[in-house]
Amino acid sequence: MSEIIGIIGTGKVGTALSIAFVRKNFKTYIAGRTSDSLKYSVEISNAVPLGIDEIAKRATFIFLAVTDSEIVNVSRSLEPLVKESQVIVHLSGALDSSIISFLKGSVASLHPIKSFAESVASANSLPGTIFVCEGEEDAISRAKILTEEIGGKFMQIKSEDKAIYHLALSLASNFSVLILNKSVEILSSVGFGEVEAQSLALCLVKETLSNVEQFGLIKALTGPIERGDIQTIAMHIGAIQNKVFKEFYINGSLMLVDVAKKSILVDNNSRNYCKESKYDKINRLLKKEINGK
Repeated sequence: MSEIIGIIGTGKVGTALSIAFVRKNFKTYIAGRTSDSLKYSVEISNAVPLGIDEIAKRATFIFLAVTDSEIVNVSRSLEPLVKESQVIVHLSGALDSSIISFLKGSVASLHPIKSFAESVASANSLPGTIFVCEGEEDAISRAKILTEEIGGKFMQIKSEDKAIYHLALSLASNFSVLILNKSVEILSSVGFGEVEAQSLALCLVKETLSNVEQFGLIKALTGPIERGDIQTIAMHIGAIQNKVFKEFYINGSLMLVDVAKKSILVDNNSRNYCKESKYDKINRLLKKEINGK
């Protein structure tokens, strides 16, 4: 039996999913908080607009495409309406399915690992996107089928690992922006225009990501720490005036030393034994800085 899709939420994620399911010929209903956002979502997705009550009656599979703070409130509205045969999933990356476990149906969380900048573009690039799921057995098995129907890749995690899983993704995505922003800020302070500075920083980031894909994380590491260049690291520390950023750089460098040491195990040769000694010297330098020399 083909699922009947109900999507509550007309933001970028809810609208992108509506487009994806309509394209695959699923009967798809959508509800939104405001008439303007609902009208826009319906226009670009061709989903059928309905109220939450009607979606609860008609849909076999309901997506809660709302902000994390609204998931429980919307679920409370659904509580007297949903049936045991229905699946209800929320799309939060950080929260697990237990927050909606009071609902009669089978529940799960299903998190698409994707940045939804614009609904149509996101729907177009949805095939190949990884969806990470946890929850009750029936919800998981039916979510897997739907994920694969729209071209997604399905993965499952334990409910208790949801918070640490989301932390890892935030480090990869949000902290990349933080570091890029700081790099551009520093380059701008020495005379580069913002566009030039961003171009310089992105050039290195793209090359690094390409190296990660080709050679793996450990072998992709380059720069003064990987080389064991203690003088350059000391120069970097001396150039930083901001106390918070200096602590960030030092602590990050200590973590990078641990990454660099792993390369010795990956590529065991005599030159690496020399590097290991240099890594120990870098560690001592960094720890002296932390302790105020």
